[in-house]
Amino acid sequence: MANVRLRCISDSMRILLKRVQRYQLAGRALGFIKWVKCSIVAGYMAALKAQDYLFVGIQLIIGAVYGFCAFFVQHPQTWPFNQAGWLLIISGILFTGWAVWQIRHHITMFPTPKDHAQLITTGAFARVRHPIYSGILLIAFGGAWLAGSWVMMGLGVMLNALFYVKSNYEEKRLSAFFPEYPVYMQETGKFFPKLK
Repeated sequence: MANVRLRCISDSMRILLKRVQRYQLAGRALGFIKWVKCSIVAGYMAALKAQDYLFVGIQLIIGAVYGFCAFFVQHPQTWPFNQAGWLLIISGILFTGWAVWQIRHHITMFPTPKDHAQLITTGAFARVRHPIYSGILLIAFGGAWLAGSWVMMGLGVMLNALFYVKSNYEEKRLSAFFPEYPVYMQETGKFFPKLK
């Protein structure tokens, strides 16, 4: 009788052990799936960060070369042509300042929005989706005009092309982040107001 009881207990233990092993295996498989998912998400986020850093890096290089040229490559315009350069520079500073003030709590140099970002569609953003880029372009072209430098004008064109590509990437990210962004895109211009 004792052998029968031991055998029943032994069989019950084997069944229980197999179930535990199955659950452990399932748990390990689930853990592996979660790890793979987290790795894919982390890899995707790392790729986004790499692209973000690339855009900002190119922007800083163009800005540094532009700044160098501003000091060393100058053929100043005479009045009244220099007034146009100053008008563009001052307009760009004011427009950029206004836009930065509006998004001061959510601002980032990178195209990917912060987690707690909010879509702002008023003020400088009411007619233009990227007023900071617009202001920087006004400053760049105004400075190039004021200095009379074709090199600086070429750098302004390069900056414009970079901002165009960067803003396209940024708008894809913003559309994924804010469901109402595509409607906002249709109503506003990218760098300059849409003509109605």
